[in-house]
This record gives sequence, structure tokens and C-alpha cells, in this order.
Amino acid sequence: LAALAVVVAVPASAAPPERQTLTVTNGASRIVECAVIVDGKTRTFLKIRPGKAWADSYDPRRAVQLVCERTKEGVYGPLKVGSTYRFEDGPKRIDLAEATGE
Repeated sequence: LAALAVVVAVPASAAPPERQTLTVTNGASRIVECAVIVDGKTRTFLKIRPGKAWADSYDPRRAVQLVCERTKEGVYGPLKVGSTYRFEDGPKRIDLAEATGE
């Protein structure tokens, strides 16, 4: 009977958290090319055109980073899953910032 109680309790505590959406918008004047890195592994490659957005959902326990070409930092993250980020033109290179009020 005790073993049955343990088996019943495990599935409830082992349930993964709900996936949350990460959104990246390109407000810059050029195409931004990035690789999405999840827990140190490349998941996908992005080419976000000006005025367009990309979104995907992730487990909030995972470390999500963007590695981008011709941007100010080059590597951004870990990003906050469930947030919205925006690329903007900077003085010399494009930069990424967390969007506010969207």
C-alpha cells in the first residue's frame, strides 16, 4: 500500500512546467541572422527580416541563447522565456533589448 502511494505521488511532482513563448522582433533596418541555442546545443537558425518577428515556446528551465552575426554583443542570453525582445539599430551595430509595454 505504501508503494502505491509513492507511485501515485510521483507523476504529479514530475510534471514539467508549462512551456512559455519567447518572441523576437526585428525593428532594425537590416536582416538579423541568429542561431537559437538551447542548453548549449543549436536548435534552429533564424533569418529575421526588418519588421518581422519570430516566436517559439520553451521549457522555462532551459537556458536559451541567441548567437547573432553583425550585432553588438554577438551572444545574448540566457534570455527570459516568456518575454519579448526587439532588435534595434545602434550607432554602429544592431543590438537586442527586452521590449517593454508590448
